[in-house]
Amino acid sequence: MYRSMMIGKLHGLRVTGALLDYEGSIALDPDHCDAAGILPLEFVEIWNKTTGTRISTYVIHGERGSACCVLNGAAARTCQVGDELIIAARADVAVERLCDFVSRTVVFWCRQPYLMD
Repeated sequence: MYRSMMIGKLHGLRVTGALLDYEGSIALDPDHCDAAGILPLEFVEIWNKTTGTRISTYVIHGERGSACCVLNGAAARTCQVGDELIIAARADVAVERLCDFVSRTVVFWCRQPYLMD
């Protein structure tokens, strides 16, 4: 048996851009992805705290150190620059492995990341 678990989360990240004429995805700062354990091309759930919109897309890396959070393609219609997001990745974990399972949450206060252990 497997359980679907949240493996990494960026909580309170602010949208820095939206590019409608792009193939899709969300571009994130690799530093933020590394902190939360989110990989390039990994599917994520995105919850817009400002509007309540929920979408699913995949991650691409933006420029390291830029603090970017850019919605691309159809996802660009769901957010405005400045909206506050929760971005979560999940994985199916075998029940026998749950005791070894670790999830990472990065909370953004005043746009500065803070890793929750």
